[in-house]
Amino acid sequence: MTTTEGNMIIADFMGVGKTIEGPILYFRPHTENNWVLPKDLKYHLSWDWLIPVAEKFSTLSWKLNIPTNEIHICMNQLDAQLTYYRIDLFWSQLIDSIKWYNQKKVGR
Repeated sequence: MTTTEGNMIIADFMGVGKTIEGPILYFRPHTENNWVLPKDLKYHLSWDWLIPVAEKFSTLSWKLNIPTNEIHICMNQLDAQLTYYRIDLFWSQLIDSIKWYNQKKVGR
């Protein structure tokens, strides 16, 4: 998976506005023109972009009635990567967690 593909998975999970017609653009308030190309998403580079994603993920267990032990496994994996203070490791683990969540969501 490319960085851009990973960032698009995160943006879709976050419910970031996305254009329906024409080139894919994501709505990002407080950017120069409020719309960015997928290649310009910065989840892989900025804790300011990434931490809100982790916060959203941490609230999901009660929304879908996912067994507590399953969500704790994902959260423990995220916490383990965070302790290294490496955004690349945390970003990658968060994408894996989002993919897991998306599978659980579809199965319910």
